[in-house]
Amino acid sequence: MRKQNVDPTEMREVWRKQATREKVLQREVQSKLYWDKSSKQLKEYYEKHKAKFTKPETVTLSEIYLNFAGRDEAATRAKAKDLVAQIRNGADFVKLVTENSDRPDAAKNKGKSDPIPVKELDQKFAAAIKDLKVGGVTDPIEVDAL
Repeated sequence: MRKQNVDPTEMREVWRKQATREKVLQREVQSKLYWDKSSKQLKEYYEKHKAKFTKPETVTLSEIYLNFAGRDEAATRAKAKDLVAQIRNGADFVKLVTENSDRPDAAKNKGKSDPIPVKELDQKFAAAIKDLKVGGVTDPIEVDAL
């Protein structure tokens, strides 16, 4: 260090002053901001700002979409029931989505939807998944055309 014109004693003193300054800031400023609030003040803040501390409940659904357009409705319903039976018996869901879904992007997203806030979920789906465990399979659900 001395060969490069750096005095180790000066360097040690600079580091000591820096460490002392950081410790004083931590003890006298930061700790008071963090720890000086009473539990009553914290509770009041929480009650006023609950939205900051909660996230809306969401669900992600997976589907095999079968369209009635141009098809026999009874045959389509029978196919839907057959697919449900296959899935419940351990068939590969992604493979069935790829082979059967009428959604153009089904193979890419593997039948999964984006997360949906529970409050925005259609009642038909909400009722069907109400008591369903993660990974469970509902009976086929028919939705009205848009």
